[in-house]
Amino acid sequence: MLKKAKNSTLKNRQLYVFFLLCFCQLSIAQNKQTFEVEAANTFLNDTVFFLNAYIAIELPSYIEQAVEQGFDLPLKIEVDIFRHRTFWFDARIVKIKLRYILQYSPLLESYTLQDVNSGTRRFYSTQKEALSQLGTFYNFALLDNNSLDPEQSYRCQIRFAIDQEQLPIPLKSSSLWDNDWNLSSDWYSWDITQ
Repeated sequence: MLKKAKNSTLKNRQLYVFFLLCFCQLSIAQNKQTFEVEAANTFLNDTVFFLNAYIAIELPSYIEQAVEQGFDLPLKIEVDIFRHRTFWFDARIVKIKLRYILQYSPLLESYTLQDVNSGTRRFYSTQKEALSQLGTFYNFALLDNNSLDPEQSYRCQIRFAIDQEQLPIPLKSSSLWDNDWNLSSDWYSWDITQ
């Protein structure tokens, strides 16, 4: 009788571990990053710091469908610069929010990427081209070196996200029930060298 109870307990534990592993695999698959900052750095040219960054952007299928059905997709890139403080939280000295809108035009069968900050629009034949262009930064003027104290140390961070504040109302309401529209990359952080 004792042997049967031990076998039953062992089987229950094995079954528990099996389901736990299945659950972990499922949660890992669901949490696959759709946005990821793969590389970023700053460099000084004369008196201006410039930003270079590469962001891998892959939209989930439900977001692609919403764009193809005519909904504007608001996107944002956030860049923060912090001054290091020894005995307190680092002080944010610069906050930049670059806003974009991805649109699809069925009549032209093309995608439009609008830079909300500057008002410029660019047209692309595929969504992949538009997102690739959006995720590539070269020589973006970030900050004047004269605004940094050479005696202090600084760090910069960047992330990419769907701009929740600018989402069209139908997508905001559907996000409560259907799919996750609150998507962003992790912060990518590095030290600024003067």
